Amino acid sequence: MALMPNGTLSLPPISSGYGPRSGGAFSFHYGTDFVGYSQIRAILGGTVTFAGVLTAAAGNSVAVDSRDPLTGKTVTIVRMHMGAIHVRKGQVVGEGTVLGLMGSSGNATGPCDHVEIRYWSGSSFTTENPVTWLKARVGGSPAGGGTLAPDQRRAIAVTNGRAEPSSKSALVGDPLLAGAIGNFVGWIRGESVEGNNVWFKGTSGRWFWSGGFEGGAKTSGLPDLNAPSVGAHQRVVGPNGANGRTEATTSAAMTQTLPPGTVGDFNGWKRGEKVEGNDVWFRGAHSGDWFWSGGFDGGPNTAGLADLNPVTPPPLGDRRIAKFDLNGRSGPGTGYPVVGTLAAGTEGTFAEWTNGESVTLEGITSDVWFKGAVTGAWFAAAGFTTQSTSGLTRVNPPTPPAPVDTSDNPRGLTEYVPVLPFAQHGLIAPLGDGKRGEKGAPPNATPVEFVIDRFYLHWTGVLPDQLDYFSYKNDRSSCPTWFVRPDAECFELIRPKNKPASTGPEYNWRSVAVELQMVSGDKPITDAQIEWVCQTIAYIASMDGKTWDGVPVRFKIDRTHVVGHREVLPTACPGDYLMSKMDYIISRSKQIYAEKYAPEPEPDLSLNEQIKAKYSELGELIKQLED
Repeated sequence: MALMPNGTLSLPPISSGYGPRSGGAFSFHYGTDFVGYSQIRAILGGTVTFAGVLTAAAGNSVAVDSRDPLTGKTVTIVRMHMGAIHVRKGQVVGEGTVLGLMGSSGNATGPCDHVEIRYWSGSSFTTENPVTWLKARVGGSPAGGGTLAPDQRRAIAVTNGRAEPSSKSALVGDPLLAGAIGNFVGWIRGESVEGNNVWFKGTSGRWFWSGGFEGGAKTSGLPDLNAPSVGAHQRVVGPNGANGRTEATTSAAMTQTLPPGTVGDFNGWKRGEKVEGNDVWFRGAHSGDWFWSGGFDGGPNTAGLADLNPVTPPPLGDRRIAKFDLNGRSGPGTGYPVVGTLAAGTEGTFAEWTNGESVTLEGITSDVWFKGAVTGAWFAAAGFTTQSTSGLTRVNPPTPPAPVDTSDNPRGLTEYVPVLPFAQHGLIAPLGDGKRGEKGAPPNATPVEFVIDRFYLHWTGVLPDQLDYFSYKNDRSSCPTWFVRPDAECFELIRPKNKPASTGPEYNWRSVAVELQMVSGDKPITDAQIEWVCQTIAYIASMDGKTWDGVPVRFKIDRTHVVGHREVLPTACPGDYLMSKMDYIISRSKQIYAEKYAPEPEPDLSLNEQIKAKYSELGELIKQLED
């Protein structure tokens, strides 16, 4: 059910016990100090709720919230005086995971592992004697000889946790040691190992092959997590449920709600209101209700469903209806600059057509391009409900423009002089129109403070250059304020007066953000990129209390205002290497600020010197009057 603090089933030596004691800073010792080992391991699997300096007395500390295997209550196990911390807040750990190394930080007379057992009630907590608590939960059967709970299994050998139910999947966390009790939330059929394909899913989210536990492939007491078998016309409801409506729009009356995991029968689909970038809606085979496809596993997958979209021919010979969001270009090819757009479902008016670059969009291939009657922009016919040229006049294609180097502007975006002095290029990205002073996007935007007070660090996480990706409305709706290449060449894609589209709606409204292009090797971020970050942070700090690009700035150089992406959302971004450089970034940014932007200090004059200075000023004034 649990492990001892050193990861074994044997109680380690104790240097200071739980309870009243004389001398020292505290008269009551709320934990037990264990010694005799170096690696501090998780006693139970759970979630790290704190990792850092808890108090000056506690020093480096880690807190893990777990389910008490005896009572079912939430228990917080705190470890103090650590010499090093190897986990981060929000990380899910398993039994035996190395949390850090033993040390003597804070008020400690020597290296020890201070273990504290806490049960919270509101804002206060009570503690229990760790030795008594551990003896009741470590070794043998639960509750000192009772049977295992239905959702528990005892390991008969060292058993690895993996990201997926396969021996080829990546190892995650530390293994369960022989005799350890694992807590599980369900089972699934995965890779067959030695004729056994049953895998258990731990409370940590890791997968364990059932052959490593007593009872083997026995699944009684565990929920069946295998995906239900569904037909081509069926869809499985996702984790948030799915609402049925009278029409394919969220403004229509809601008629029913399908709970998560339900298998729904559908007889067709059509395009309706676009929700989170997805406009596909399914029609219930029995009720006739409309369900947004984003509420189901697989999202807008229309395979096996009838296309119920109305086939409406263009009302005039010169009109075509766009099937997708389309770019209009200065010529009939994707190599021409973008000069306009046409939203999905919009009718475009055209007068002419020509043959140009062959384009394929969702299975439709055509070299026909339509020329807008009003704008003169060219649109690929493959993106419309019809590729017919009826009613349009054929013209010769325009002469292609002379080849130009577009590596610094692959999508032909409008260029401008960047606001940031350290940016070499200013490009108006399509995702850069979010207004400050509001959180979220219309029509669901809510008013917030009009300010810049955060600098968020991101990395691309992939090696190919991402400038082109940020230059259009990509699949993640992602675009930073600045994109920086490995040589520190900077592209300002969103002016500071507008909010970035990078960290998330809860954070974009108050921030600026940078995406650093990743490189291969041990250092995925270059020294030149890190120096750029420091120079930019120092410059923004120089704007503290002022307005920048029309926006008030409140910004200091500290870890409150300079933040890594993973510190606010569960993500690997901006990578372990960049996070390890955060203290250096703060220190270097302060150095730059002091050298380039700090105001000159007022001279510290003694009283006599101040009097002499005043007399000197008075003498100068009298001399001027006499002249």
